[in-house]
Amino acid sequence: MKQYTLHNDTVLTVRRARPEDADAIVAYLNMISYETNQLGFSGHAFGMSVEQEYEYLASIESGECQDIIITGWINDNLVAIANINRNTAPHEKHRGEMGISVRLAHQGVGVGSCLLSHIKEIARENNIEMLTLWVRTDNENAIALYRKYGFEVAGTLPCGHKHDGHVCHDLHIMYVYI
Repeated sequence: MKQYTLHNDTVLTVRRARPEDADAIVAYLNMISYETNQLGFSGHAFGMSVEQEYEYLASIESGECQDIIITGWINDNLVAIANINRNTAPHEKHRGEMGISVRLAHQGVGVGSCLLSHIKEIARENNIEMLTLWVRTDNENAIALYRKYGFEVAGTLPCGHKHDGHVCHDLHIMYVYI
């Protein structure tokens, strides 16, 4: 667990997700899906039940699953999540694919920077040599944040994200060596 003071002087507590966070995480993901169309499940309910999320988090906590989930809390409210999905194949174990999301009301005060800094630190501790992520090419704020933390664009996938099943958006794949 680590605490950060944000630009607006509020305190962000960052820690690994626990199985008992399942309710808050599912509620968060359902809420954020309506705040942005940048996510793969935007405007739709998150596809996991609280029970399924609990089991997933328990499998991470037990070590059965190698994924990493970091949560960001302000006054006991979940305001951000970052994750690393670990590759388990021997030739891919050196890298992880990450994602990050911040509630709209908490963007622009340093939450994303704190989570990104923290997740890179945890990646180092877990012998992850490279992080990759996908981001829509029109998400300029996210791209600027990722570049600030050393990420580079490896390439662009045309129409890699379809919003509402018909509006195409290009995606950058970005990476950083840890």
